[in-house]
Amino acid sequence: MRDKKLGKKLMIKLIIIATGALMIIGALIPIGFFAFAGMEEGLSATGNGRSDISFAVHYIENEMFPENPVPSNLHFLRLFTDFIEIESGFSASFSDEFELVYTYTSRTRFEITHATVGGGNPVIFQETNELNRISGRTFGNSVNFRGAKEDQPGGTYIINLHDHLAAFNEFLEYHEQQMEAAGATGGRNFSAELFIEFTYTILAQPVGIHETLTRGYRIPISSEVFTLEPTGASGGFTAEVALGNNAQGIEAGVIIGLAAVAAAGALLIFYGLVKLGAEKSSSQHAMTHGILKKYSGEIIVALAPLDLTDHKIVRVGEFEEVLKLSINLNKHITCHKSSQKAEFCVIVDDYAYSYQIDYISPDFAPINDYVHFFQSLG
Repeated sequence: MRDKKLGKKLMIKLIIIATGALMIIGALIPIGFFAFAGMEEGLSATGNGRSDISFAVHYIENEMFPENPVPSNLHFLRLFTDFIEIESGFSASFSDEFELVYTYTSRTRFEITHATVGGGNPVIFQETNELNRISGRTFGNSVNFRGAKEDQPGGTYIINLHDHLAAFNEFLEYHEQQMEAAGATGGRNFSAELFIEFTYTILAQPVGIHETLTRGYRIPISSEVFTLEPTGASGGFTAEVALGNNAQGIEAGVIIGLAAVAAAGALLIFYGLVKLGAEKSSSQHAMTHGILKKYSGEIIVALAPLDLTDHKIVRVGEFEEVLKLSINLNKHITCHKSSQKAEFCVIVDDYAYSYQIDYISPDFAPINDYVHFFQSLG
């Protein structure tokens, strides 16, 4: 019955150790996978995009300039200009397919400035008009917006300079009326400009590529001879995101959890080994107590360790071997007990015949110092 109980306890401890080992293996495999994925070369997402703008100036029909639209490398005469056609487009491509979120805004800004003596041109009047605003999302590895559909960014816009020139002349007339009413004199020194701007924003949500491009033109309204001056950053964007780092950031909580599982598994193995060592210690203590009780007449218990430096030590595997020498040679058995072992010894001339009961097996030597602590926990 007692052997059956001991066998059951041993099985429980072995199950604890095996469970800890499975926990460590189960946690280290996915941790290794994440680490390998993070270090894999070339694991990155890239994106390239550009915003394109172009214009065409159309003259009213006349004999001097029969070509329409007028070649864009020339400067233009305001009085001959019928309308200006401005086209805006945007394209972007990515290394993989993502959910792409985009926004688009087109607007005009009409400004009147005053030429001061110091050379500055402060804005004294400004009017902004939003032409279009579109937002949406798509899935894929590229976008190409040229305003082919009404709900798509980009497209062609018609600018009528005469409407803006009429607004500028109205301002000048009103200003002159106020000057006359106040009895003031002075030159005008006013000028007007029209800005048209196109802003594209693209976001590849899963990898965090987020880019904004704004481009457009500045058009002088009050100048008799003008050209369209590009504004905003030319070219486009190139972006690269390391997916390994990004993935590590996303899975940080998972990795921490797996590390905790591995640590718990290691603790279970450690605890199981200690309990195995503690169980061996308990049975060996019982064996020592039984020998001392049964042969108390033949055994002397020493308080200090046996000094056997001048003797050749002969180890025996059974207590009965030491007992036979004691009986046959009529010698006492000397015993010394410590927290790690009990040693029974018979001195015969230059020989010390010794039998040891180790409370902790050498297999558990690295954890000897912790046995008593876990024993105290039950």
